[in-house]
Amino acid sequence: MDGQIDESVKSLRSDVCEVIERKQSEEFRKRFIGRTVSVIFEEEKEILGKKYWVGYTPEYIRVAYECNENMQNVSANIEIVSMITPEIALGK
Repeated sequence: MDGQIDESVKSLRSDVCEVIERKQSEEFRKRFIGRTVSVIFEEEKEILGKKYWVGYTPEYIRVAYECNENMQNVSANIEIVSMITPEIALGK
C-alpha cells in the first residue's frame, strides 16, 4: 500500500516500545518488595544455580521461593524481599 512507514522506522519504534514496556513492568514488580502477597506455586525450577518453587500472585507477578517441601498447587502468603531477575521476585 502507498504511504507506508519504512521498515527501519517501524523496527526502531518497536524496539523503543519494548524497552519502555520492560522498564515499566520491572518498576511495577519492584513496588511489591516488602509486601506479603498470596502466591500459588506451580513448578520447581532452577534459577541462577539454586532450586526454587515458582508461582504467581493475583497480579501475575512471578515469585520464586526457596523451599524443600513440595509446593505444587499450594497457595501461601509470601513476603517479597527482592528481585532475582528483572522478571522474577524473590520471596521468603
